[in-house]
Amino acid sequence: MSARAVLLPDGGLPVVSHPLWEFALAHYARGAVKAACLSAQDRCGADVNLLLYLAWLQRQGLARPRREWDQLVRELGDCRRAVSAVRRLRRGVSRAADPERAELLAQLRASELSLEQLQLAMIHDWHRQWPASRAEADSLRRQLLWLVPALEGCPELIADLVACLEPVS
Repeated sequence: MSARAVLLPDGGLPVVSHPLWEFALAHYARGAVKAACLSAQDRCGADVNLLLYLAWLQRQGLARPRREWDQLVRELGDCRRAVSAVRRLRRGVSRAADPERAELLAQLRASELSLEQLQLAMIHDWHRQWPASRAEADSLRRQLLWLVPALEGCPELIADLVACLEPVS
């Protein structure tokens, strides 16, 4: 599938559409997926885009060895730090009725989304350069723990993520 530029529904900046982006939008829109990913982000420092990429790989029967996950995380470093910084700012802004704060909050949300879109595009580009291999039966749980070591102490959250991210039979 070729990439194509699309406008955001709110008239925002164009983004490049690609199979990972389209999957992420559809998959994240499922309530249980969103809830599990945000819980993993808030409780364990998980990167939602990497969780969605893992789900996308699983849907294709693909996996990555640990060294490739480590390489991808390193290559995304600056972008991940930017997303985290904007997210911290957004969460710190009061949701008061003050119109100036409401405008700032909207701008921060838009900036966070734009950075997340950029990160998914970077992941997709990296994926095209480094093809993945066939997944083993237990690879989803193992890869989750590679990506988010803090999940080790949260078995219920691992179960929620596995249920949301594994391919539907």
